[in-house]
Amino acid sequence: MELTATYYGYEIPFTVVQSDGVTAEDLTGVESIRFLVAEIDTYRNILSGACVVVDAVNGTCKYTVQKNDFEYENTGNFNGVIEITYSITKKVASKEFFVTIKKPLKTS
Repeated sequence: MELTATYYGYEIPFTVVQSDGVTAEDLTGVESIRFLVAEIDTYRNILSGACVVVDAVNGTCKYTVQKNDFEYENTGNFNGVIEITYSITKKVASKEFFVTIKKPLKTS
């Protein structure tokens, strides 16, 4: 996934699937879903943002990028993960995926 530093207001869609990689995970009744982004070497979180369920039965949710989520100094390659909290005793994280945050184009 490629994102641009300092850009915000757009939505990032996610489809959560079961371990078979095909079947949609039913998100009905989940307590929360978070989009987490961390440094690859230190695992320091640079983002922990709440996702909104779009279609629970088909496992779709979205994260809307907020102002200051990806600052100019946070450019490079990072690890991303979707964390789903089903209940106080059950929390599951997706497989890690790469997030690249690029510098914005300069305008004149």
